[in-house]
This record gives sequence, C-alpha cells and structure tokens, in this order.
Amino acid sequence: MLRLVAFTAALVLACTSALADGRSEEIVSKYIDAYNDHDIERMMALVSDDVRWLEIADDEIVTESMDGAALERIDGFVVRTKNRDELAEAIESYFDTFPGARSIIRSMQSSGTRTVRVFEEAVWDFAGVSMSQCATAIYHVNNGVITSVAYSSEQPCDDESPES
Repeated sequence: MLRLVAFTAALVLACTSALADGRSEEIVSKYIDAYNDHDIERMMALVSDDVRWLEIADDEIVTESMDGAALERIDGFVVRTKNRDELAEAIESYFDTFPGARSIIRSMQSSGTRTVRVFEEAVWDFAGVSMSQCATAIYHVNNGVITSVAYSSEQPCDDESPES
C-alpha cells in the first residue's frame, strides 16, 4: 500500500511539473507573439513589475544603452532594464528604430518548471536592408509572469539550433 501511495505521489508530481513547463512555454510564446505584433501593452501584461532584461556579458559587448547611458554589470550580465517601465520604454524605442522587427522561434525547451530556453532569429530592416541574427534567450517565469530574460551574444543561424 505504501508503494502505491508513493507511486501515486510521484506520478502527480511529474504531471504537475509537466503542466508547469507547458505553462511557462505558453507564457513565453504569448510574449513573443505580442512582440511580433508590436503590442507593448500585451507584452507588459506578461512580465513582473521588477522584470530584468539582461545580456550575457563578454569582452566584446557594448556597455552603453542606445542613449549612451552606462549599463550596470552583475555577475557576467549587463543589465539592460530593471523594471517593467524601463523595458516598455526600451522596446518602444527599438520598435521606433526598427519598425519591421520580429522574432522567429527556431526552438523552445523548458528546463525545470520556471526556465525556458529559446533559440530565436531576430529579423529587422536597417536602411532598407533586411537583416537577421540568431541568439539564445533564457526566460525565467514565476507565478505566471516573466521575471527575467537573459540574451546571449549573436550566434550563427545554422539550420540546427545549438545543443543545450
């Protein structure tokens, strides 16, 4: 009887984890869909008040924002934004600069119940020229909202996404 209870508890826990993973992926997909629609209001409804937009720092990375302000570095990350208002402002500025910007999800994978790794191709126009680059983004989801997004530096857009 004890084995049956333990097995049932393990099965319930596994199903709950699978549902949580799917829910996190669903939230990230909705966020990217809103990005592609340039719907900042919908995007902001999917993030926490203190959402952080981070970029994985290396020696090559720019350390200034688009307006020339110095960016904070924390444990190998450059902090692009520290809250919902800063994120909305940065995205609005980006859309103003690159009105055709969109993101193509090449792969999406959950790690645990709160972390979603996305290999994406960013596409935009610059001076009438279509451009693109790929990168990996790590989304952290907690209590149904995105609490942080960390982007890697540019990566090659091969036919296959990088192995995790």
